[in-house]
Amino acid sequence: MPIEPFVLIVADHDHRTFSVEGPMVDDNPWSKPVVDAQEGGKRHINCFVPGGLAKNDAETAAREYKREYGYTQVPAGSIVSRSSW
Repeated sequence: MPIEPFVLIVADHDHRTFSVEGPMVDDNPWSKPVVDAQEGGKRHINCFVPGGLAKNDAETAAREYKREYGYTQVPAGSIVSRSSW
């Protein structure tokens, strides 16, 4: 059964910014860069798949995240870059 594409929000809580990555069907390439950035308290960032209609739609995800948290959206890939294994 094919995986339905989704978007990933990467949030930088130190700078109050976020990016919307995707759509994608595999978020594993984003896991290591986020964990590396978090290690040793270097950066306060996280990533997650939004729920509801935002799960599949980058514009909806961005609009809802801005409304809920007041963060500024930055270009995709500017908080962390996915690993290319």
